[in-house]
Amino acid sequence: MELDLHTCRADPATVLLGESDTACLVVVGARGRGGFPGLLLGSTALAVATGGHCPAVVVREQPVDSGPVAVGVTGSPLSDIAVGHAFDQASARAEPLIAVHAWHPLGGDVEFAAAMGRDWAQLQDEQDQLLTGWLADWQRGYPGVRVTRMIATRRATRQLLDYDRIAQLIVVGCRGRSRISGLVLGSVPRVLLHQARCPLLVVRTGHEVSLPARPHGDR
Repeated sequence: MELDLHTCRADPATVLLGESDTACLVVVGARGRGGFPGLLLGSTALAVATGGHCPAVVVREQPVDSGPVAVGVTGSPLSDIAVGHAFDQASARAEPLIAVHAWHPLGGDVEFAAAMGRDWAQLQDEQDQLLTGWLADWQRGYPGVRVTRMIATRRATRQLLDYDRIAQLIVVGCRGRSRISGLVLGSVPRVLLHQARCPLLVVRTGHEVSLPARPHGDR
């Protein structure tokens, strides 16, 4: 591996955002030396994670040596980008992937299902089928990655944070920050950026990865 070292006197966020134009990945600590003791996320990490031109990894604590990669799945285009990176990372690390689909059934959903003669298990099975469909192309592209599908009826942030002690990496899609408030757009990336203890890979629209080419003759 070739190591290219640069030292400069400039704003770290500005420099790293500039480097993200040509980098394939930027890695930053969650908080620098100058942050306040109670600060969970530093300004540099926030700027790079939400505004970089390439994916960014935010590291808060010492990563574990082995463990799964976890990703939240919603079926949206941004979620699909995150899923692609999650499969790519799991494959490169030779680790399993935990795919979490958080589903919040409303009381009316359960009552309607009961009126139609369907039970709770059927509703759960429908969500599992959705998740399976969202993962299908990536699963075919990465046949060596072992996937655990998780259907959760609690918030996605709480479910993903349950894995931050054992996971090598959590992958999340982020829409960036509001120009007016400066807040991270989306509750899941906002909470994970401030609370996830394992490294967090943040991807945005434009950070797509391609499916691996299938072997000749594979259908």
